[in-house]
Amino acid sequence: MGFKKILPAFIWFLLTVVLLSLPASSLPSRIWMSKIQLDKWIHTFIFFVLTILLCLPLWYKTKSTAKPVCFNQYTIFATLLSIIVGVIMEYIQKYCIPNRSFEILDIVADSAGSILGFLFCFWQYKKSPNRHRGRY
Repeated sequence: MGFKKILPAFIWFLLTVVLLSLPASSLPSRIWMSKIQLDKWIHTFIFFVLTILLCLPLWYKTKSTAKPVCFNQYTIFATLLSIIVGVIMEYIQKYCIPNRSFEILDIVADSAGSILGFLFCFWQYKKSPNRHRGRY
């Protein structure tokens, strides 16, 4: 698997780390955003996309080889990796970034986004005409 195939996930990962590492003073503060928990929706979206991008190399591999690809193992690994990144970033926010704190609800949102990304990838794979070449 070449670096070119994982480049989108790597770039998104770097963007995620930068966004989650911003000091609280540089983040917008609006009352209406806290009412709808906008930051939790943003966390969910970020990790949804991260999981999907981590699964992209599987699509390339499935299309380019006649060998079976174990879809579940790879996507579960990608999902767990995404969740672990979210947990680690919460600890980094708590201990290394001024005016940021550890929030369990952020981890829940990160995990929800990762799981939704897994479900999206699974749904896409199930409807793919190439899925007969891979194992579940």
